[in-house]
Amino acid sequence: MGDYLVSGSAPFPLSGAISAADFKFVIDYNTDVELVDSRDLKDPDEMAKYNRETNAARNKEKGKNKVAARARKTLPDGDFTRDDLKALGYGHNAISNLLRDKLIVDTKRRTPERKFIYRKNFK
Repeated sequence: MGDYLVSGSAPFPLSGAISAADFKFVIDYNTDVELVDSRDLKDPDEMAKYNRETNAARNKEKGKNKVAARARKTLPDGDFTRDDLKALGYGHNAISNLLRDKLIVDTKRRTPERKFIYRKNFK
């Protein structure tokens, strides 16, 4: 690798016996090469930063799965309104999160009292 970095060329393959055949290949640095951040995970600050970044996405997904599992158990079959959800213990933010995560969908129908009607949306 040192020869390649210094002179721009090196025998191929880089280890083992080199055959007599000519090898040609092209590396597109825009699509074939990825520069990866190098971190010193022995440094407590770097380890903490790494943990925050990697755990954030995983914990968000775990939270969504937990909410989905609770919704599968508690939401009624058929149509229901916000009042029905509040009677089941769902608050305003929880109902908004169910809509955001598409665990429930608006049926676009309304009751005479102008209440929204929802339905479960589990796959």
